[in-house]
Amino acid sequence: MQCPTKMIHIIRQGEDLESIARNHMTTVEEILQANPQVNPYDLYVGDVLTICMKNNFFVSESVYTRLIRSMENGEPTQSIDNEATNELKDIMKKAWLQKGFWTHILLVSVIEQLKDENEVTKRIMENPLDLESIYSRYYDSTVDVRISELFKQHLDIVKKYIESLVYKNEEEANRLSQQLYSNADDVAYFISAINPYIDQKKLKNMLYEHIDLIKKQIAARIDGDYTSEIAIYDLGEQQAVELANELSNAIIQQFPDKFV
Repeated sequence: MQCPTKMIHIIRQGEDLESIARNHMTTVEEILQANPQVNPYDLYVGDVLTICMKNNFFVSESVYTRLIRSMENGEPTQSIDNEATNELKDIMKKAWLQKGFWTHILLVSVIEQLKDENEVTKRIMENPLDLESIYSRYYDSTVDVRISELFKQHLDIVKKYIESLVYKNEEEANRLSQQLYSNADDVAYFISAINPYIDQKKLKNMLYEHIDLIKKQIAARIDGDYTSEIAIYDLGEQQAVELANELSNAIIQQFPDKFV
């Protein structure tokens, strides 16, 4: 289905395809054609839909629309580097580095069965709220809340995965490992859906690498190979910075007016 002008719609509480179609002056059939992965009888709040705008529907030539058009035509986009962009990059980098730091503290606490496990768990669960706060600057509440939910799911699975290994439940560990990658798929899909400057496949691969490094840290700690554990943690820090930069740059490209 050709779609000359696209927009993203995030499903809200109480919406169905008929109401979404009415609001966007399109039809349920056209929405389903543009979103073949969607089951119309199984919609969830926070799901992302691509809406093809009809030619006779007026869409203002916003900066965002022009950027999408130039991107699709292969035109280069200008890089922006100023105090506002540096601030975003700094807070995004801090959020991802703290995620890595507290994930490491958590795995040590769970594996060594330390008394601080509950407090560490509470602290690491603040990290998704940090990411939610960042995204709330640029998107509506449905988006940033969904970001927070996805990363809370990730951290919850990570902790359960560590526990399954500690108690030598291999079957459960394998199941949770699959959930980690499935969650990464959801994150990559959602973020690429709300931001056309995110390459879904590239982001998914980066998230997979992030998970692999966490799993290697856990394995090294359980084996008592502390030298490898530290080396892997250092690699994780570098990769976290790369992830943060990827996400920050995409936001800057999508919302250039906010970084003037």
